Amino acid sequence: MSNPDTDHVNIHINKPDVRLADDDVSRVLDALRKQTAAWEQHKGPARIGDKALIEYTITSNGRVIADTFGNPAEHELLSNPGPDDFLSAKLPGLRCGERFEFTVRRTKRRESDSRRPAPGKYSVHIAGIMRRNEQKSRQALAALFGRKTIRPDTLLREIRETMLARLDILIRRDVKHQLFNALYARIADNAGSQHPDKTVDHAQYRASVADQIRDFIQENDVNLDYSRVENIISALASRAEDPESIEKKYQDDIELQFRVEAAVLEDQIVELMLDRASVESTPVQYQAFIPAATNSTPHNPGNESHRSSIIEISSATKCGYCSNSKCCQYITQKISAPRSKSDFSFLLWQVSHENITIFKDDDGWNLMVRTRCTHLQPEGQCGIYESRPEICRSYKNDYCEFEGPAEEGYELCFHDYPELLEYCQKRFKRWNEYLASQ
Repeated sequence: MSNPDTDHVNIHINKPDVRLADDDVSRVLDALRKQTAAWEQHKGPARIGDKALIEYTITSNGRVIADTFGNPAEHELLSNPGPDDFLSAKLPGLRCGERFEFTVRRTKRRESDSRRPAPGKYSVHIAGIMRRNEQKSRQALAALFGRKTIRPDTLLREIRETMLARLDILIRRDVKHQLFNALYARIADNAGSQHPDKTVDHAQYRASVADQIRDFIQENDVNLDYSRVENIISALASRAEDPESIEKKYQDDIELQFRVEAAVLEDQIVELMLDRASVESTPVQYQAFIPAATNSTPHNPGNESHRSSIIEISSATKCGYCSNSKCCQYITQKISAPRSKSDFSFLLWQVSHENITIFKDDDGWNLMVRTRCTHLQPEGQCGIYESRPEICRSYKNDYCEFEGPAEEGYELCFHDYPELLEYCQKRFKRWNEYLASQ
């Protein structure tokens, strides 16, 4: 007689059938080209696709409210600029050293205007023009794939293969989550029917699932497939400069071996469960699937943050589950706590630049620059892992963006000039008079 908690035939799974279109591959290629672009100083007039180094002052009612002279910022000339990109339309044809002015008029702020430049009169000086060196850029792009040169068709094929491999991982994870969610739901329903007045806590749910997994392994005589373990270790080693040393590291480190063996065993269990479950293929577009797959977490009867897995996620294993290398997408610098109006005026200048965030947490005030590490590989691994900097080696991930957005722990956070300006006006009753007096 079958156990209602372990009757996998009645479990229904929607397996995503993800369609990877040529446009999806092209978008990734465009992102990689932007990442590996090599820029050089250009003496001629600017054109679409160039980058201009600009300095500017903003005046309002005859008073200077921002001044970036001496600290030029990059601005890329876009072919299809947004409605708030006042520079891309004015820069083409101008040379280094030229100046121009424009005015941003005050409007009623809407949520969609959060990135709109501050109102005022802008006096802009072009401090330099940067143009992409196509040959060096192509070489840098080929280096990402371990080559000196790479043909366009080969490049597209390798990007597609990498994306398909990543899709396979995400689809497997999605299906696995559905399986374990179904087990959780079945346990909850069964517990409720047997003990309607008793609440089953989260630890009991996890223990029940663990018992089911052990029973399933015994009933189906599931044995670890060591050939798959060897294939995974070989694949991991092949990405390193010295594959043999990596393979030896896995052979000598029992904990590393166990992690791979546990992952393989988990895959085997999921595959066998799927054979017994009712599986329906659901077509889905790549662009729709990726955000949902990388941000989803399994259902949790205890309503707590949890990812169902046979393998317990810990600081030693969570990086392998991270979807997009979140901790490698920015740098932070501790700054002195601002107290005076002058201090906050300086912060207003800093946050006026692209990709800058200023925040305050338990450790004090920090400046964040959102910029992707240049050593991060397309598959999310570090390209210089064996020789990575000390700060990377000492980084602790006991709690990181894997568990949730870092902003959840911030006391204050300012993404742009308007947000910080609004805070300054609330903090200092005479802020506007202060600006007017400068």
